Amino acid sequence: MIPLRDVLLWPPFQAAQPLHLLSPERLENTHIRWVHSSEVADIADLLHGGELLLTAGTTIREASREVLSRYLFALVRRGVAALAVETVDWSEAQRALLTEHAHIANIPLIELRNSAPFVDIAEHTNSMIVNKQARMHVVVDELSRKLAELISSSLHPDLGHIMELIAQTLDAQATLYDHSGEVLAQSAAKLTTKDTEESGKARQRADAVVVIAGNITATLEISATTQPVELLQSAASRTAEVLSIALAHLLRPSSSHIVEQRLIRAIMEDALYATLANLWDRANVPLGPFAIFVVRPFNSGTLNTSVYTAVRKILGHGAMDSVGTDLIGVIPLPDAGTRAAREKFAASLNSIATKFPSRAVVGTLSWNQTFAYLSYTDAVAVLNDEHFSNAGVIDSMRHYPTRALRNLENQYFSRSYIHAQVEPLRLWDEKHSTQLVDTLTMWLDCACNTTETAAVLHVERQTLHKRLTKIFELLEGDPRHDADLLGLHLALRMSQLRTEI
Repeated sequence: MIPLRDVLLWPPFQAAQPLHLLSPERLENTHIRWVHSSEVADIADLLHGGELLLTAGTTIREASREVLSRYLFALVRRGVAALAVETVDWSEAQRALLTEHAHIANIPLIELRNSAPFVDIAEHTNSMIVNKQARMHVVVDELSRKLAELISSSLHPDLGHIMELIAQTLDAQATLYDHSGEVLAQSAAKLTTKDTEESGKARQRADAVVVIAGNITATLEISATTQPVELLQSAASRTAEVLSIALAHLLRPSSSHIVEQRLIRAIMEDALYATLANLWDRANVPLGPFAIFVVRPFNSGTLNTSVYTAVRKILGHGAMDSVGTDLIGVIPLPDAGTRAAREKFAASLNSIATKFPSRAVVGTLSWNQTFAYLSYTDAVAVLNDEHFSNAGVIDSMRHYPTRALRNLENQYFSRSYIHAQVEPLRLWDEKHSTQLVDTLTMWLDCACNTTETAAVLHVERQTLHKRLTKIFELLEGDPRHDADLLGLHLALRMSQLRTEI
């Protein structure tokens, strides 16, 4: 990977008059894994993450807000590093719309105000990336060779010596944590000459898990101020592989870790109550209320082990395990102040998911192990919902009404019901440019309180009464006297939802 900053400074790119609104810090921290150009609308599915995507914008220039938003969020979910759009013949309104939605999607956007030689840019940049990767492979291969020699020279290799070898080879700091986040071994905490000279630089960090017998047993973290993060990550991944083979006798997964893994698998498989109760007890998870949570990295790569370690520290007496790219866990909650404790955990998890860009969901509150599977499937359903795409935590319970309405709206009977209930008001609004549908919805949201409704809508009470009179006339009566007031309210909300979608 190479810094986006270096790509922008290349003369042919500068000739295209690139315009970006990235902060200096974000520009410095945005790195490119590859450069790709395409005009395909659904290109996100063909990317792997980390790309600088070049486009002339033919598929998005005339796109609606909804289409443009879906395009940008799809790129974000795929982990695209930055988007460069040639806006030579665009109007200011089109540029403003693109900039607005790029800001909402939080994707680095570069406007190219002159024609850009996409082929030359891609060829030059990708050559730089390949050459840099080749140089990194030499360093990592040398580290791997030294490490293999050190490990093979002793029946019981010293973890501290291994950390020192990594640190000296990479001019870095190396630390090995167990699965609970405790330090197993680390290199000496001393500054190198280069560190002293460049102490103003932020430390780059990379980590990789040590897997033994299918279990995450330890985490290796390497940090430095003088090395690119991709070199550190490559070295961490290769070193972790060697450690997992060579140190199996030293780093066997603990019995508690194995029980936690079995408990999470049992929850995912909707095991019988007796099985869950037994594993719950063996994992030392307190009985009482609880919630299931799931954390998923933003890109399609592996779970960031910094997330694993950070979540472990706030989990308390809960249990968790990584399954594929997801981190799945159960957080026990107190009998008193249950909901407040759940919200506090969600806030802590949100800080982690924001710091290490991930999406996380805290599932529904449960008081019985039988409902653990339902809490888990509910959390996964939210994670898979494309409407929730930003980094951070989503509380599945807070979004239940909107999700329920979406599911109802997908049924044919719901469309017919919406039409029957709302159509007279919709037609009146369409013909007279009024807001009867929105007014009635807000009135029902406010429990038919006219004072509160008028305040929310910023209208006089007399104006609101006139609207309600017309509404009652079109509905042929006051809906408060109708036994199906809930049905009317649902129909109105679903109607609004359909227009938003």
